[in-house]
Amino acid sequence: MSGKLIIKTVLLIGLLYFYIFNPIFIALNLLGSVKLVLLIALIGLLFSSRSFLYLNMFTKEFLFLILLVGYTSLIIFFGDGSASSMPYRQIIWFVECFFVPVFFAIYFEDVLEKVSFDIVILMVSLIAGLITLYLILNPSVNLAVRSSLIQDSLDSLDKPEYFRGFTIAESSSFIYGIVQGIVCSICLMFLKRSIFFIIPAVILIIAILFNARTGFFIVAVSLIFFIIEGRIGVKQLLILITLSLFGSFFFITSSFYVNNEDSFKWIFRAFTSTQNIDLNDENSNYSFLYNMLFIPDSLPGIIFGEGRMANNAYGGSDIGFINHLFVGGLLLLAIQLFFFWYMFMRSLSTSDKKVLTYVFYSALLIANFKGEAFFVPSGFSRLIAFHYVLFIVRQKTIEMNNTFRLLPNSTI
Repeated sequence: MSGKLIIKTVLLIGLLYFYIFNPIFIALNLLGSVKLVLLIALIGLLFSSRSFLYLNMFTKEFLFLILLVGYTSLIIFFGDGSASSMPYRQIIWFVECFFVPVFFAIYFEDVLEKVSFDIVILMVSLIAGLITLYLILNPSVNLAVRSSLIQDSLDSLDKPEYFRGFTIAESSSFIYGIVQGIVCSICLMFLKRSIFFIIPAVILIIAILFNARTGFFIVAVSLIFFIIEGRIGVKQLLILITLSLFGSFFFITSSFYVNNEDSFKWIFRAFTSTQNIDLNDENSNYSFLYNMLFIPDSLPGIIFGEGRMANNAYGGSDIGFINHLFVGGLLLLAIQLFFFWYMFMRSLSTSDKKVLTYVFYSALLIANFKGEAFFVPSGFSRLIAFHYVLFIVRQKTIEMNNTFRLLPNSTI
C-alpha cells in the first residue's frame, strides 16, 4: 500500500469514527461531530461529477422519505407538540445516511477497494473499544472526559451514573452498545478465518457490557445466524464458551472486579433479571419494559395516531414502536415497515455477505424496542447505511460499466 493510500485510509477511519460514534463536544457548543463530517461531505459532493449519478441510485428511498415526512408533518399538527421534531429528524436521517456514504464511496473508492468494508469498520470500532478500556482502567480520566470534553446522555439523569458510560461517543447508554454489538458480530463471523479475531471481539464485548448491555443481545442473535449458516463451527463455539467462563471467573476473582464492583453488579443484574423474570419487581428491567407497553385508547388513535409521543400514568415509553404508534398509528408503522422491508431486500441483493444483512436489520428491530431506531439519526443507522450505499453503488457501477462495454464502438 502506497504512502498516499495509507494517509487516505487513516483519514477515512478518522472520519468514520466521528460519523458513526458522533461524540458531542462541549467545546463545539454541544455540536455532534457528525455535523462536521456532513459539512465536509456536502462540500465534496458539490465538486464531484459523479455525485448526481450516485445519489440518483436512491430515488425510491427519497420518495419513501417524502411519504414519511409528509404524513408525520400532517399528523403532528393535531398533537401536543411532543413529536414536533420527528419530520426534521427523518430528513436529517436521510441526509446523513445517503449523502455522506456517497461522499465516502466517491472520494475513498481506492481505499475501499483495497481494504474491505468489514475491516475498515472493525478498525473504527476497535479504536472506540480501546478508548473504553482505557477509561475503565482510569476512572479519573473518564470523569474528566464526561465533565469537560463531551456530553453524555447519562449525565442528564437526575442522578448521573458513573458505573457505566466509558466512551468518547454519543449516547453511551444506547447507540454505542448497538454499534459495538454489530461490529463484535462481524468479528465472530471471521473466527473461522482466524481465531485471532477473538481478541477484538473480547475488547468490544467489554465495551458493550460497561456501557449498554443491549448490544449483547445483538451478539447473541448474530451467533444464531452464524451457527445456522455454518460460519461458526463446534470448535469456535467451544472456544467462545470456554473463554466466556474463564473470563467471568477471572473478573470476579480479580482486583479489577473490586475496583469496578458497581459496574459488575449492574452488568450481572441483566442476567439475573432474565433468569428470574418478575414483572412486579420495580428494579427489574422487564418490569420497566412491561410498563412501557401500552397503546392509544381509541380506535382512530390506533389507526392514525395522536400526533404525540407515548405517555401514560407510568410516564413515557422508550420503545420506538410504541412511540411511533402514538405519533402516527398503524399507518405510520406500516409505511416504516414497508420502507424497512424495501431496504432489507435491496441490501440482501447487493451485499457480499448476506448474513450481515440479517445481522444489521435484526439489530434495528432490537434497537427499536430499546429506543427509537427507525428512520431517525443514530450511529447504528449510519453504520448500516454506509454498508447499504457502498454495495449498491458498487453493483450499479459494475452494471453500467458492463452495459457500456456492450455498446457498439465503445472503448474504455
